[in-house]
Amino acid sequence: MWFFYWHGGKTAKQHIRIPDSIPDKANNVGSFEESIRFIASGRTVISNSYHGVYWSLLLGRKTICIPFSNKFYGYRLPPAYATRKNWLHKLETGIAQPQMLDTCRAATMAFKAKVDALLTGAG
Repeated sequence: MWFFYWHGGKTAKQHIRIPDSIPDKANNVGSFEESIRFIASGRTVISNSYHGVYWSLLLGRKTICIPFSNKFYGYRLPPAYATRKNWLHKLETGIAQPQMLDTCRAATMAFKAKVDALLTGAG
């Protein structure tokens, strides 16, 4: 099942139309927990929200990103990419990165260790 988690301020400007047959949720409506539950419930998540793509990758979901800026090309492990014009034709191209959560967790812990060392004067 495909789910579309969309950016509340950019989707209309990108002229993205989401068919009624695809469940969707805006990133500016509801709580963080509701957003995570929504993203987790889809097998493939399409998103033009930076955090929607990130959370989808962390959850190991197949992910398709519709970027609107260069920031979408800096994920540690990349999603599939589509454009506002061709995303409906790329629904089967989603990429899952099941190692993303462990990879990002390890990077966070390494950063924490560096900060701790600086704060204690050991770095």
